[in-house]
Amino acid sequence: MFSLYEKCQQLFNVDNDAFSYYEAASEVHIEIDSRADKLPSTDGLVSLIDSISLRDSIVIDIETYNYFSYSVEKTDWKNEYVDFLNNNEADETAKIKIHVQKAWSDDNVLSIYCFDEFWGYYGENLNKTIKFFADLLKRRSYLRFFVFDKEIKLFTSSVFFSSCNDWPTDVVDRIECIKKCEQIGLFFNRNDISLTPKDFEILQSTENILIAKTIFGKLETLLSLLHLADTSYISEDMVFIQFSSEFSRINYRLSEQFVNNDICDIFKWAFVGENSINKFVIARNVIGIKCNNIDGVKRVDINIFNSIKSSYTISQRKITEEYISMKKDISEFIVESSQQMQEIICSLTDGLKNNFVAIIMFFITIILTDSLDWNDLLSGEKISTDLCWIIYIFLASSLAYLIVSVVTAVFKWKFYKADFNRLKQNYSTMLDEQDIEDAFKNDEPLTTVRKRTIVSSIIICTSWIAILALIVAWLINNFRKG
Repeated sequence: MFSLYEKCQQLFNVDNDAFSYYEAASEVHIEIDSRADKLPSTDGLVSLIDSISLRDSIVIDIETYNYFSYSVEKTDWKNEYVDFLNNNEADETAKIKIHVQKAWSDDNVLSIYCFDEFWGYYGENLNKTIKFFADLLKRRSYLRFFVFDKEIKLFTSSVFFSSCNDWPTDVVDRIECIKKCEQIGLFFNRNDISLTPKDFEILQSTENILIAKTIFGKLETLLSLLHLADTSYISEDMVFIQFSSEFSRINYRLSEQFVNNDICDIFKWAFVGENSINKFVIARNVIGIKCNNIDGVKRVDINIFNSIKSSYTISQRKITEEYISMKKDISEFIVESSQQMQEIICSLTDGLKNNFVAIIMFFITIILTDSLDWNDLLSGEKISTDLCWIIYIFLASSLAYLIVSVVTAVFKWKFYKADFNRLKQNYSTMLDEQDIEDAFKNDEPLTTVRKRTIVSSIIICTSWIAILALIVAWLINNFRKG
């Protein structure tokens, strides 16, 4: 293990009063007040420089009456440093500044040289911590922090702290988690804070990282609350949550954020598996009824969790009964409607048959009444003009009857379709859109009846019109002969 904090204290032989250490994700900055006779040798400075990761860069500035500076670009710095040491008096004051500029590796690894100082910087302000992780996870699908000074391990699904290179190989798809969170609630800061509770759910950890575990616990609880609520947002260090429009809005300061594992467990239960939307709706109703203020939310416990699960079980039982009833209604509707559509087809068929019979009876009548001589008809003699007009009127009536039959079939089809959609709409509050489509087989009954009706109608109408067209052609032909 290597501690840059302790290394610099020992190397420059100073105590805490003369030592200032600051570490963030992007940099480490150290300031030391010492004396010239306590400055390290060249080998000591080399050991400090070599302790820094190759992905990072270090700059060392030492000021007495003279001045020395080291950077990675300098190739002859050792001789310069020896001259600097020789040109100082032993009791001269030396001000040392050490700056380490960190850089991410290609596999998303960042150095942490002093774990406690790192968390001392980010842990003092939760708003700063949220922005830190949100900004990093916008650009990277996961984060790896290599810790130099402690043997630790802290793993979530997307954030990893480790003192050795034993990083998890399976990384959760954060994009899918974020999309699902966006579907279940309205978190107004979701574009700036694209984080989910799973980002801070600790999966593995050692015991010597209490401060990090506390911060992760607060973040997981906060994000669970934000996504459990129907509407939520963070504004100017204030958290606002509202579990539904029926309940009043709850707010508290971000600096007062607490850890509640039961709230996290409720979110995980609702988030994982099927029927997430129904689970969240029930969880919001139960929490909203039992928790009127932030103190009530802080007291959410296993009893409230059990109440949520019981309400969900009852709801599922009711939904199952309604689902069975729905399937029965669908079957009855399909049978009844199929009979109705069959009647439409039969009415068109009967119309064609009646039309054919009417034509036969019409010709028999005019023959029996001597309006048309049978021998003249067979020999192709000219038909009288009056008789032609009578036949035209008869054909027009037959065509009108066909149009009325088709219009009736169209209206019956529209009523059938409206009833089908109305039946689907009746269950929209009980099931989500996908469940309804599955239950109604993606409108397969509607499509099947539609195809069958169209095909049958086309065949019947074509036959009907063909008969009328033959009669018209025969009349035209007789007029030409005359």
